[in-house]
Amino acid sequence: MLKSDVSYHKKRNERDVTSPYDSTMHKVPVKFTKNYLQQFIGFIFSDDPTITRMHLNNLQKLLNIVDATPYEKDVTMYARFWFAKRALDARISMGTINRTSLISAAEDPNEPECKNIIKYLDEYTDKNHEEIQYTIKLIETLLQHAYLFYYRDKLFDSFSDINCGDYLNMEESTNKIKTVIGNLLTDIRKSESKASMSTFSLEQDVMEPFVEETIKNAADDNLALMTGVRALNDMLSPGYLPGRLYMWLGVTGGFKSAMLLYSCYWIKAFNRIQPRRKPTARPTVLYITTENSVEESLIRLFNLSTSTEDIKDFTPEQAIELMRKQGGLTLEEGETNIIMKYYGNLEISTSDLYTIIDEIEEDNNEVIALVFDYIKRIRSSEPTQDEIMRLKYASNEMKDLAIRLKIPVITAQQINRAGNMAIDAAHDAGKEDLGKMLGRGNVAQAWDLLENSDWVGVLNVENERSTGKRYLTIKELKKRYKTMTDQLYINHPFVEGSTIMLVNDVNLDHSVSKFSLASDLADMGNEFGLHGAHTRKPRKQAGEQEEVSEVTRSFSLNDTLGADLVTVDD
Repeated sequence: MLKSDVSYHKKRNERDVTSPYDSTMHKVPVKFTKNYLQQFIGFIFSDDPTITRMHLNNLQKLLNIVDATPYEKDVTMYARFWFAKRALDARISMGTINRTSLISAAEDPNEPECKNIIKYLDEYTDKNHEEIQYTIKLIETLLQHAYLFYYRDKLFDSFSDINCGDYLNMEESTNKIKTVIGNLLTDIRKSESKASMSTFSLEQDVMEPFVEETIKNAADDNLALMTGVRALNDMLSPGYLPGRLYMWLGVTGGFKSAMLLYSCYWIKAFNRIQPRRKPTARPTVLYITTENSVEESLIRLFNLSTSTEDIKDFTPEQAIELMRKQGGLTLEEGETNIIMKYYGNLEISTSDLYTIIDEIEEDNNEVIALVFDYIKRIRSSEPTQDEIMRLKYASNEMKDLAIRLKIPVITAQQINRAGNMAIDAAHDAGKEDLGKMLGRGNVAQAWDLLENSDWVGVLNVENERSTGKRYLTIKELKKRYKTMTDQLYINHPFVEGSTIMLVNDVNLDHSVSKFSLASDLADMGNEFGLHGAHTRKPRKQAGEQEEVSEVTRSFSLNDTLGADLVTVDD
């Protein structure tokens, strides 16, 4: 190789413009205010549960990147910068938020200003959830700005080489600039909170926070939303879980809408929920109906939660009092709200769901579950005139919403005509356990509904011939995750004399579900006796018509809305 070539390659190796950011090689002139540094200190010492390892890593990268030289002439700034940096390094390396340990690691005995920092530490850490979220966004913005400074210099060097003709060929210069820009975009993407749990790799700054957050979520009993039926909780294993799409199938008039409404009620009645994204917000179940009006849904909620009698037999005041006291539909501090909204057939698309949820959460609510009645009556964000493709896209998009918002999405769909005919024929022939006859081939319109769902169950209502008792039969068709039971078929009793109110057995010492209606098998008490009630934190005790032209479009457990809606029409 010629001497000039050796010099050229040596020079290129000394300043490799394509390498990702290395804080040991280059500092950037991003300046902090004193208030920023005090925010960082409060953030480092905060025990807010929404602060993840990824957020701490972002702040560590920022403090490592920034040139601290300008602060050397200002003792208050210099002391706060290094106090924050040492405390943060200790929190990440030791995995602790113990104040004494962090102060011990951060304090410099030779720096008198540290005493002032410790003196006002309570003030720095006295931040509410919204202020913590603001700090997270501030750190993210400052880090991205720091990356821009660094890669600005890289790009300037690359373009200078082009101006001077200092490159081997055009392809090399183009690839060099593409690589620099690619590294910039990669670093910016890694710093974004919204991407923290959607991308995994074995890189240390990705793997460590991802595994930490995954284990924390897996160990959090608060994530599973239990129903009032022990055997169903075991089938769901152990309840409705965030990030999953649940699909209920059924014959025409086969309890699908009631099951969706029941899911709202169960989540409200049998779970004590601590919001995860906004700890001070009210946990809220969002029920969107595109088939029955809000008034119809409210009547059903009354009958499944409160009384088997007709709501028209009560005054509005009596009905409200019963729903609050007997049905458990109260709204005290920390209790879960149920918000119902009505939209017409195909009036909204899956993308509108994000807007609806955002509007609800603006009023200090946190949507913990979305229940949608039902999937055939929503447009997909991906435009199509084909119904099968629309169902495919809509189920994909609902699954994506569940993952992005970390909530369960629960919806329903009818079985096909062949399934309805099979049930009718078996019933006429005097057979029992009719729900067992339904399978995956009975999914109406779109096989992709099965493919895109995490859990699928089929419903049927049947009378036990030997006793005349009414049962809801549930058959599991699909489960994409680890199961708690091998039982795929159950029969659960209705309250005597009711066509909609089920027996809630989650707070009993045994299950009242049955394996079969066609045999003398005992109930499931022994099989499910220890399940359901012991897989969750302690929970509280709790006891299809044509559309009309004008409907009430929303309902909440808020006292005013409740009083307006509980009315009697002749």
